[in-house]
Amino acid sequence: MFKRWWHKRIVRRSQISPQRWQEVFAQLPLLRRLSTADQARLRELTILFLYQKNFIGTHQLQVTEQMKLLIGLQACLLILHLGIEWYDDWSTIIVYPQGFVPRREVMDEHGIVHQQSVALSGEAWQDEPVILSWDEVADAAALDASNLARISHHPSTATAPWRALAGFRSVGVLDIVSTMPARSSVAKASHATPLHRLATNGGEKCGLVIHEFAHKLDMRNGAANGMPPLHAAMQRRQWTEVFSQAYADFQQQARSGTETVIDAYAASDPAEFFAVVSEVFFECPDALQQLYPRVYRLLTEFYRQDPLHGQQSMN
Repeated sequence: MFKRWWHKRIVRRSQISPQRWQEVFAQLPLLRRLSTADQARLRELTILFLYQKNFIGTHQLQVTEQMKLLIGLQACLLILHLGIEWYDDWSTIIVYPQGFVPRREVMDEHGIVHQQSVALSGEAWQDEPVILSWDEVADAAALDASNLARISHHPSTATAPWRALAGFRSVGVLDIVSTMPARSSVAKASHATPLHRLATNGGEKCGLVIHEFAHKLDMRNGAANGMPPLHAAMQRRQWTEVFSQAYADFQQQARSGTETVIDAYAASDPAEFFAVVSEVFFECPDALQQLYPRVYRLLTEFYRQDPLHGQQSMN
Protein backbone atom coordinates (compact mmCIF):
# COMPACT_ATOMS: atom_id res chain seq x y z
CA MET A 1 0.00 0.00 0.00
CA PHE A 2 2.76 2.45 0.97
CA LYS A 3 4.80 1.57 -2.12
CA ARG A 4 1.86 2.29 -4.40
CA TRP A 5 1.26 5.65 -2.68
CA TRP A 6 4.97 6.49 -2.93
CA HIS A 7 5.11 5.63 -6.64
CA LYS A 8 2.04 7.78 -7.35
CA ARG A 9 3.66 10.64 -5.46
CA ILE A 10 6.85 10.38 -7.51
CA VAL A 11 4.87 10.35 -10.75
CA ARG A 12 2.68 13.26 -9.66
CA ARG A 13 5.73 15.39 -8.82
CA SER A 14 7.52 14.75 -12.11
CA GLN A 15 8.73 17.92 -13.83
CA ILE A 16 8.97 16.38 -17.32
CA SER A 17 6.91 18.55 -19.66
CA PRO A 18 4.28 17.20 -22.09
CA GLN A 19 6.34 18.67 -24.94
CA ARG A 20 9.41 16.69 -23.87
CA TRP A 21 7.39 13.47 -23.70
CA GLN A 22 6.04 14.16 -27.18
CA GLU A 23 9.55 14.72 -28.52
CA VAL A 24 11.04 11.51 -27.17
CA PHE A 25 8.06 9.36 -28.14
CA ALA A 26 8.36 10.69 -31.69
CA GLN A 27 12.02 9.66 -31.76
CA LEU A 28 11.19 6.01 -30.95
CA PRO A 29 9.03 4.56 -33.74
CA LEU A 30 8.66 1.21 -31.93
CA LEU A 31 6.39 2.97 -29.40
CA ARG A 32 3.81 3.98 -32.01
CA ARG A 33 1.97 0.68 -31.70
CA LEU A 34 1.13 1.35 -28.06
CA SER A 35 -2.38 2.29 -27.04
CA THR A 36 -3.06 5.55 -25.25
CA ALA A 37 -3.36 3.66 -21.97
CA ASP A 38 -0.06 1.82 -22.54
CA GLN A 39 1.70 5.08 -23.44
CA ALA A 40 0.52 6.59 -20.16
CA ARG A 41 1.67 3.49 -18.28
CA LEU A 42 5.05 3.62 -20.00
CA ARG A 43 5.48 7.27 -19.01
CA GLU A 44 4.77 6.42 -15.37
CA LEU A 45 7.21 3.51 -15.38
CA THR A 46 9.87 5.68 -16.97
CA ILE A 47 9.44 8.38 -14.33
CA LEU A 48 9.93 5.76 -11.61
CA PHE A 49 12.89 4.30 -13.51
CA LEU A 50 14.63 7.68 -13.77
CA TYR A 51 13.94 8.33 -10.09
CA GLN A 52 15.46 5.02 -9.01
CA LYS A 53 18.46 4.77 -11.33
CA ASN A 54 21.75 6.60 -11.21
CA PHE A 55 23.00 7.69 -14.65
CA ILE A 56 26.76 8.23 -14.95
CA GLY A 57 28.31 9.80 -18.03
CA THR A 58 31.97 9.02 -18.70
CA HIS A 59 34.67 10.96 -20.49
CA GLN A 60 33.01 14.29 -19.79
CA LEU A 61 29.70 13.16 -21.27
CA GLN A 62 26.81 14.93 -19.56
CA VAL A 63 23.74 12.69 -19.61
CA THR A 64 20.82 15.02 -20.31
CA GLU A 65 17.17 14.56 -19.42
CA GLN A 66 16.37 13.70 -23.02
CA MET A 67 19.08 11.04 -23.12
CA LYS A 68 17.76 9.52 -19.89
CA LEU A 69 14.23 9.47 -21.29
CA LEU A 70 15.32 7.76 -24.52
CA ILE A 71 17.09 5.06 -22.54
CA GLY A 72 14.36 4.79 -19.91
CA LEU A 73 11.47 4.49 -22.34
CA GLN A 74 13.13 1.61 -24.19
CA ALA A 75 14.16 -0.10 -20.96
CA CYS A 76 10.66 0.20 -19.51
CA LEU A 77 9.00 -1.07 -22.68
CA LEU A 78 10.21 -4.54 -21.65
CA ILE A 79 8.53 -4.28 -18.25
CA LEU A 80 5.42 -2.44 -19.43
CA HIS A 81 3.19 -5.21 -18.05
CA LEU A 82 5.69 -6.69 -15.61
CA GLY A 83 6.29 -3.76 -13.27
CA ILE A 84 9.17 -1.59 -12.11
CA GLU A 85 10.05 -4.25 -9.50
CA TRP A 86 11.71 -6.29 -12.24
CA TYR A 87 14.53 -3.72 -12.20
CA ASP A 88 14.78 -3.33 -8.43
CA ASP A 89 17.98 -5.33 -7.84
CA TRP A 90 20.44 -2.84 -9.34
CA SER A 91 20.77 0.94 -9.65
CA THR A 92 23.44 2.18 -12.06
CA ILE A 93 23.53 2.97 -15.78
CA ILE A 94 26.88 4.03 -17.23
CA VAL A 95 26.84 5.86 -20.56
CA TYR A 96 29.91 6.17 -22.80
CA PRO A 97 30.03 8.66 -25.68
CA GLN A 98 31.08 5.85 -28.04
CA GLY A 99 32.10 2.22 -27.88
CA PHE A 100 34.55 1.16 -25.20
CA VAL A 101 37.33 -1.38 -24.80
CA PRO A 102 37.67 -2.74 -21.26
CA ARG A 103 40.79 -4.71 -20.49
CA ARG A 104 40.14 -7.33 -17.85
CA GLU A 105 41.50 -10.53 -16.43
CA VAL A 106 39.55 -13.71 -17.16
CA MET A 107 40.22 -17.06 -15.52
CA ASP A 108 39.69 -20.14 -17.69
CA GLU A 109 38.55 -23.59 -16.54
CA HIS A 110 42.16 -24.57 -15.81
CA GLY A 111 42.70 -21.66 -13.43
CA ILE A 112 44.91 -19.76 -15.87
CA VAL A 113 44.35 -15.99 -15.95
CA HIS A 114 44.29 -14.29 -19.37
CA GLN A 115 44.17 -10.63 -20.40
CA GLN A 116 41.15 -9.88 -22.58
CA SER A 117 40.29 -6.73 -24.56
CA VAL A 118 37.17 -6.57 -26.74
CA ALA A 119 35.51 -3.48 -28.25
CA LEU A 120 31.97 -3.26 -26.85
CA SER A 121 28.85 -1.17 -27.39
CA GLY A 122 27.05 -2.38 -24.28
CA GLU A 123 27.31 -4.65 -21.29
CA ALA A 124 25.07 -5.90 -18.47
CA TRP A 125 26.44 -7.11 -15.15
CA GLN A 126 24.50 -9.53 -13.02
CA ASP A 127 24.12 -7.21 -10.01
CA GLU A 128 25.44 -3.88 -11.35
CA PRO A 129 25.48 -1.99 -13.77
CA VAL A 130 24.16 -1.60 -17.33
CA ILE A 131 26.75 0.02 -19.61
CA LEU A 132 25.71 1.66 -22.90
CA SER A 133 27.43 3.38 -25.82
CA TRP A 134 25.45 6.57 -26.45
CA ASP A 135 26.22 6.82 -30.16
CA GLU A 136 24.61 3.42 -30.76
CA VAL A 137 21.65 4.22 -28.52
CA ALA A 138 21.10 7.39 -30.53
CA ASP A 139 21.62 5.60 -33.85
CA ALA A 140 19.03 2.97 -32.96
CA ALA A 141 16.58 5.79 -32.22
CA ALA A 142 17.34 7.38 -35.62
CA LEU A 143 18.98 10.32 -33.90
CA ASP A 144 22.07 12.41 -34.23
CA ALA A 145 23.93 11.89 -30.97
CA SER A 146 25.73 15.19 -31.39
CA ASN A 147 22.41 17.03 -31.10
CA LEU A 148 21.51 15.41 -27.78
CA ALA A 149 24.75 14.77 -25.93
CA ARG A 150 26.36 17.67 -24.13
CA ILE A 151 30.03 17.50 -23.24
CA SER A 152 30.90 18.95 -19.87
CA HIS A 153 34.33 20.40 -19.18
CA HIS A 154 34.06 19.44 -15.53
CA PRO A 155 35.40 16.18 -14.08
CA SER A 156 32.97 13.31 -13.71
CA THR A 157 30.90 13.39 -10.52
CA ALA A 158 30.32 9.64 -10.55
CA THR A 159 29.93 8.17 -7.11
CA ALA A 160 31.84 5.18 -5.75
CA PRO A 161 32.23 2.35 -6.50
CA TRP A 162 31.71 3.08 -10.19
CA ARG A 163 34.02 6.12 -10.17
CA ALA A 164 36.78 3.65 -11.04
CA LEU A 165 35.08 2.98 -14.35
CA ALA A 166 36.35 6.32 -15.62
CA GLY A 167 39.33 4.17 -16.60
CA PHE A 168 37.39 3.08 -19.67
CA ARG A 169 38.00 5.03 -22.85
CA SER A 170 35.68 5.54 -25.77
CA VAL A 171 36.84 4.08 -29.04
CA GLY A 172 34.39 4.63 -31.87
CA VAL A 173 36.66 4.90 -34.89
CA LEU A 174 39.65 5.49 -32.64
CA ASP A 175 42.15 2.80 -31.71
CA ILE A 176 42.31 3.66 -28.02
CA VAL A 177 42.68 0.78 -25.59
CA SER A 178 41.40 1.21 -22.07
CA THR A 179 41.45 -0.47 -18.71
CA MET A 180 38.85 -1.74 -16.28
CA PRO A 181 39.06 -3.03 -12.72
CA ALA A 182 40.06 -6.66 -13.10
CA ARG A 183 37.20 -9.08 -12.54
CA SER A 184 37.19 -12.81 -12.99
CA SER A 185 34.43 -14.11 -15.23
CA VAL A 186 34.01 -16.86 -12.67
CA ALA A 187 33.41 -14.40 -9.83
CA LYS A 188 31.03 -12.04 -11.63
CA ALA A 189 28.81 -12.85 -14.59
CA SER A 190 28.22 -10.30 -17.34
CA HIS A 191 27.03 -10.23 -20.93
CA ALA A 192 28.48 -7.82 -23.46
CA THR A 193 27.50 -6.61 -26.93
CA PRO A 194 30.44 -6.36 -29.37
CA LEU A 195 30.98 -3.07 -31.16
CA HIS A 196 30.99 -4.83 -34.53
CA ARG A 197 27.34 -5.96 -34.38
CA LEU A 198 26.12 -3.21 -36.70
CA ALA A 199 28.67 -4.13 -39.34
CA THR A 200 27.86 -7.84 -39.17
CA ASN A 201 24.14 -7.23 -39.32
CA GLY A 202 24.18 -5.77 -42.80
CA GLY A 203 24.01 -2.22 -41.49
CA GLU A 204 20.77 -2.82 -39.60
CA LYS A 205 20.40 -0.90 -36.38
CA CYS A 206 20.97 -2.77 -33.16
CA GLY A 207 18.38 -2.38 -30.39
CA LEU A 208 21.12 -1.96 -27.81
CA VAL A 209 18.93 -0.81 -24.92
CA ILE A 210 16.40 -3.60 -25.37
CA HIS A 211 19.23 -6.09 -25.72
CA GLU A 212 21.06 -5.16 -22.52
CA PHE A 213 17.90 -4.84 -20.45
CA ALA A 214 16.69 -8.22 -21.68
CA HIS A 215 19.91 -9.57 -20.17
CA LYS A 216 19.04 -7.88 -16.88
CA LEU A 217 15.66 -9.64 -16.83
CA ASP A 218 17.39 -12.92 -17.67
CA MET A 219 19.76 -12.37 -14.73
CA ARG A 220 17.02 -12.06 -12.13
CA ASN A 221 17.26 -15.78 -11.38
CA GLY A 222 21.04 -16.09 -11.66
CA ALA A 223 23.58 -15.88 -14.47
CA ALA A 224 22.04 -15.13 -17.86
CA ASN A 225 21.19 -18.41 -19.61
CA GLY A 226 18.27 -17.59 -21.89
CA MET A 227 15.61 -18.43 -19.32
CA PRO A 228 14.38 -15.48 -17.25
CA PRO A 229 12.08 -16.06 -14.26
CA LEU A 230 8.90 -17.44 -15.79
CA HIS A 231 5.40 -16.59 -14.63
CA ALA A 232 3.41 -19.16 -12.69
CA ALA A 233 1.28 -20.15 -15.68
CA MET A 234 4.33 -20.79 -17.87
CA GLN A 235 6.13 -24.13 -18.10
CA ARG A 236 9.93 -24.40 -17.90
CA ARG A 237 9.88 -27.59 -19.97
CA GLN A 238 8.02 -25.88 -22.81
CA TRP A 239 10.33 -22.85 -22.72
CA THR A 240 13.41 -25.08 -22.78
CA GLU A 241 12.08 -27.18 -25.67
CA VAL A 242 10.94 -24.27 -27.83
CA PHE A 243 14.00 -22.07 -27.31
CA SER A 244 16.45 -24.97 -27.62
CA GLN A 245 14.96 -26.03 -30.96
CA ALA A 246 14.91 -22.47 -32.28
CA TYR A 247 18.46 -21.82 -31.08
CA ALA A 248 19.78 -25.00 -32.72
CA ASP A 249 18.00 -24.12 -35.96
CA PHE A 250 19.38 -20.58 -35.90
CA GLN A 251 22.91 -21.81 -35.23
CA GLN A 252 22.62 -24.00 -38.32
CA GLN A 253 21.42 -21.03 -40.39
CA ALA A 254 24.28 -18.90 -39.08
CA ARG A 255 26.85 -21.59 -39.96
CA SER A 256 25.43 -21.85 -43.48
CA GLY A 257 25.52 -18.09 -43.97
CA THR A 258 21.76 -17.69 -44.22
CA GLU A 259 20.78 -14.10 -43.43
CA THR A 260 17.61 -13.29 -41.51
CA VAL A 261 16.31 -10.30 -39.58
CA ILE A 262 17.81 -11.97 -36.50
CA ASP A 263 21.41 -10.85 -35.98
CA ALA A 264 23.96 -13.66 -36.33
CA TYR A 265 25.25 -12.69 -32.89
CA ALA A 266 22.23 -14.57 -31.50
CA ALA A 267 24.06 -17.81 -32.31
CA SER A 268 26.73 -17.03 -29.68
CA ASP A 269 24.95 -18.69 -26.76
CA PRO A 270 21.39 -19.12 -25.38
CA ALA A 271 21.55 -15.90 -23.36
CA GLU A 272 22.45 -13.86 -26.46
CA PHE A 273 19.75 -15.66 -28.43
CA PHE A 274 17.14 -14.58 -25.87
CA ALA A 275 18.40 -10.97 -25.87
CA VAL A 276 18.52 -10.70 -29.67
CA VAL A 277 15.11 -12.29 -30.26
CA SER A 278 13.76 -9.89 -27.62
CA GLU A 279 15.03 -7.04 -29.81
CA VAL A 280 13.26 -8.52 -32.81
CA PHE A 281 10.11 -9.21 -30.78
CA PHE A 282 9.69 -5.50 -30.07
CA GLU A 283 11.13 -4.03 -33.27
CA CYS A 284 10.10 -6.51 -36.01
CA PRO A 285 7.44 -8.73 -34.43
CA ASP A 286 6.02 -9.90 -37.75
CA ALA A 287 9.43 -11.26 -38.81
CA LEU A 288 9.92 -13.17 -35.56
CA GLN A 289 6.39 -14.57 -35.68
CA GLN A 290 7.06 -15.83 -39.21
CA LEU A 291 10.48 -17.33 -38.42
CA TYR A 292 9.81 -18.80 -34.99
CA PRO A 293 6.09 -18.61 -34.13
CA ARG A 294 6.46 -20.69 -30.95
CA VAL A 295 9.23 -18.41 -29.68
CA TYR A 296 7.07 -15.41 -30.46
CA ARG A 297 4.17 -16.91 -28.53
CA LEU A 298 6.30 -17.60 -25.47
CA LEU A 299 7.67 -14.07 -25.52
CA THR A 300 4.12 -12.68 -25.58
CA GLU A 301 3.47 -14.74 -22.46
CA PHE A 302 6.66 -13.66 -20.73
CA TYR A 303 6.53 -9.94 -21.58
CA ARG A 304 2.72 -9.97 -21.35
CA GLN A 305 2.58 -8.04 -24.60
CA ASP A 306 1.69 -8.87 -28.18
CA PRO A 307 3.44 -6.23 -30.34
CA LEU A 308 2.15 -7.72 -33.57
CA HIS A 309 -1.47 -7.23 -32.58
CA GLY A 310 -1.02 -4.35 -30.18
CA GLN A 311 -2.54 -6.27 -27.29
CA GLN A 312 -1.66 -7.19 -23.75
CA SER A 313 -1.25 -10.90 -23.09
CA MET A 314 -3.20 -12.02 -20.04
CA ASN A 315 -0.89 -14.92 -19.20
